[in-house]
Amino acid sequence: MWSKAGPSATAADPATTDQIRFGRLHFFTGNRRAAIARIGEWADDPNRAGLMIGFINPHVYNCAVEQPDVAAFLEGCQYVCIDGVGVTVAARLLHRVALPRVVATDLFDDFVGLDRPLRGLLIGTTAAEAVAAADKINARSAGLHIVEAVDGFRDLADYEILLAHHQRIDALLVGAGSPKSEQILLRARELCPTALLFHIGAGTIKLYADTKRKAPGLLSRLGLEWVHRIVFEPHTRSRYIGGAWKFASDLIRSRSVT
Repeated sequence: MWSKAGPSATAADPATTDQIRFGRLHFFTGNRRAAIARIGEWADDPNRAGLMIGFINPHVYNCAVEQPDVAAFLEGCQYVCIDGVGVTVAARLLHRVALPRVVATDLFDDFVGLDRPLRGLLIGTTAAEAVAAADKINARSAGLHIVEAVDGFRDLADYEILLAHHQRIDALLVGAGSPKSEQILLRARELCPTALLFHIGAGTIKLYADTKRKAPGLLSRLGLEWVHRIVFEPHTRSRYIGGAWKFASDLIRSRSVT
């Protein structure tokens, strides 16, 4: 299940990432400092190329097994957040490897804190939540300005038209669920070739819109946000219960054939 290539991220070289193999997927990851350093390098480059940032948790992994677009997006990313504690636990139990856990919302908070002047497009959740989140981001950030925010319930063709009008956008921020988020971002790779394409997650948009209850800090530090979500977000229960078995069984099968 596990392998890596390249040097490990260290305090002396925070911009270093590892290419790993996890189950059926190959992708780049690293610690939180490595991620924000990579984004900062992109923002400071006057001749910047596109940069894709994603995240993985057991649910996204399960989607990647079934949806080629999700796998293609993750494997095309320059950095993937190990967002779900289930991924770090699986790596420890099956291969005694410690993966650096980075919550996608925390990394997005770091991005909002950058002072580079950037124009952003936000896609995800309801129209009201997207607009409220954009207003909060614009109020908090000294550099990032969301120029348009739209809901995450449109057809992919509608997003292609939207992206065609924003080909020179600096950052595309998407939280429309998997596999739709990954499908939108893959299309944006062609339509917005110099943009930061960031899968921030629907939960991040809801937190900025103040429509989602944030897990207590202790639960977050312990990697137990899933307990909080099971209690306060009943619609996620089947994802965590049934999805956990699917995630574990696929990893075990993947390990047996390597």
